[in-house]
Amino acid sequence: MIGVLLAKRNIPKAFDALNRKDIKEFLKDWADDAVMIYPGDVPGVSGTYKGKVAIRGFYKHEFEQFSNIHITPINIAVTNIFDLKGNNVVAVNWVVDVTNIDGYQINNGGVTIMKFQEGKLIHAKNFVFDTGDRFRKIWGYGK
Repeated sequence: MIGVLLAKRNIPKAFDALNRKDIKEFLKDWADDAVMIYPGDVPGVSGTYKGKVAIRGFYKHEFEQFSNIHITPINIAVTNIFDLKGNNVVAVNWVVDVTNIDGYQINNGGVTIMKFQEGKLIHAKNFVFDTGDRFRKIWGYGK
């Protein structure tokens, strides 16, 4: 139960920081050598980001591209509900409402799988449900 309680407390706080574009607060629990994988085929956006500096750069770009972003966690699941050491895998199903700098708006959703070690996020992989034309357009590419 402790693992679930920690995830259900900390994950919404992290999403709230992301919504407020507070990169310092959002990244506070990420390990310096964390890895983040972002889906799709958008040049300069999709791919693997290694290290907190690279991940910070990704989110800085996201904040510049999106005038408004609101991500809502829907479901949070953990591998080890009895975890006391911060070693866990957490899956978060989320929805997002986003507006880019050109005023284009979309709603999308996805799942992020996160691996924590000693309380630090060491690996995050994002699965976005729609990575087609609307996804590319929101990032400023495509039609």
